[in-house]
Amino acid sequence: MTTDQDTTTDHGSAVDDHQTTDLSAANYGTTADHRTATDHGTVYYGTTADHRAGDGNDTTAEEGIAMRSFSESLPMALLKARESAMRVFRPLLAEHGLTEQQWRVLRALAAAEGHLEVGALAERTFLLSPSLSRILVTLQARDLIARATPAHDRRRSLIALTPAGRWLMARFAPRGEAAYAEIEQQFGPVRLQRLLDELHELAALDFVDLSEEAG
Repeated sequence: MTTDQDTTTDHGSAVDDHQTTDLSAANYGTTADHRTATDHGTVYYGTTADHRAGDGNDTTAEEGIAMRSFSESLPMALLKARESAMRVFRPLLAEHGLTEQQWRVLRALAAAEGHLEVGALAERTFLLSPSLSRILVTLQARDLIARATPAHDRRRSLIALTPAGRWLMARFAPRGEAAYAEIEQQFGPVRLQRLLDELHELAALDFVDLSEEAG
């Protein structure tokens, strides 16, 4: 059974927290970093840099970076929780030859109970357009989705589940609900619902784009 080989994820650009920068071109000499923990879990990373070449001057700079501990990183905590939850669902997806991204598209279409424009589908699934396009090609080849173009606007592309796609979703539903029951049994149904409510509230917040603010 064909599966989507697209390796693009929906997590955005990942930065290796352990990545090191080669400073040889600037001829830096660094002492071992020293770390100071505060009562709020913030860790200060101090590095002494000296012997900078290029301007003929030797300089020494003490830099302290205030950063909360890695275990308290909200994005990482959300990713870790997602991985834990997906361990319950991945075997079910594998049985049907579906990737997580393909399932996300089918799930969004099933919830829409009709057609969705490609742009709206991308927003609901948090997939970039190039990745979504490849996924749609794969799902259409498996006859799980169908495309339609309105006669009055040939620029629009509407996506919907085919009868085979709806059959697959109906077949998956009981197993999916059993997976949710397993999560509720271990985490607690009340806690799970409260967590979902709080995550929805978090997602609805309008955070300031610091990159734009800086500009």
